[in-house]
Amino acid sequence: MEFMVEETKEETMLELPYIYYLGYNIEINGKQVEYRESDMGFIMIDIPKGDKAIVKVKYEGTKLSKITFIVSTISIIGFGIYIFYCKKKKV
Repeated sequence: MEFMVEETKEETMLELPYIYYLGYNIEINGKQVEYRESDMGFIMIDIPKGDKAIVKVKYEGTKLSKITFIVSTISIIGFGIYIFYCKKKKV
């Protein structure tokens, strides 16, 4: 999601329509910012005072989720190769 906030008079808190998970990459004007969980369980960020703020939000996942995806993929491929060779030996 990408959007622009215009003319913030003072530091503003903004609640985004995304459920709070670790692994989001949130940038305001090209600088990565920290986020936190709101009272409703969504993502909350602070928009600094200024004329214009361009906010970019992207879910990239955590390092652990990336590692588990790679391990799962390798395991599935290895299991497929194992089944292929077991069937080949029986024939």
